[in-house]
Amino acid sequence: MRYGTPTLDMVEASELEYLMIQRFQGLTLTQFKRLAAQLGRKYKQRGAIIGLVGPLGTGKTTFVKGLAQGLGISANVVSPTFILIGSYKGAHYTLYHIDPYRLQKLTQLKAYLQELLQQKYAVVAVEWATKLKRLLPSDTIWIELRHRDQNKRSIKLS
Repeated sequence: MRYGTPTLDMVEASELEYLMIQRFQGLTLTQFKRLAAQLGRKYKQRGAIIGLVGPLGTGKTTFVKGLAQGLGISANVVSPTFILIGSYKGAHYTLYHIDPYRLQKLTQLKAYLQELLQQKYAVVAVEWATKLKRLLPSDTIWIELRHRDQNKRSIKLS
């Protein structure tokens, strides 16, 4: 591993644990999706809860599309803003894509979310995750997304 500010070319799946506290600056949308796919491959083996945070248009759904690719899911991932939860089956894991953006009361989702979080073979990706922060477990992987410009993003993994 080379030290300093990590770039996507430096990332190998075995090194993602180290990168869980790192920032990526100025990723193109292709690099952005590739990083998400690498995380998907990593969590294909054990499942995860991923909280996505960032303003409108920063690529939360694009990130989940890359995550799905890494999980081996070929289905077309779409934003669940109007359906609340999208479910995508892979060979070994199911990806649950949650978007509580329009949700007024957490009680509408609380019981179902708790059920999803108990599943052994699932990856749960939550857009607008700060709305559900008190319902998510302490081992949630937080991914903060920011615009650098129209075609580039910054990502913080923690």
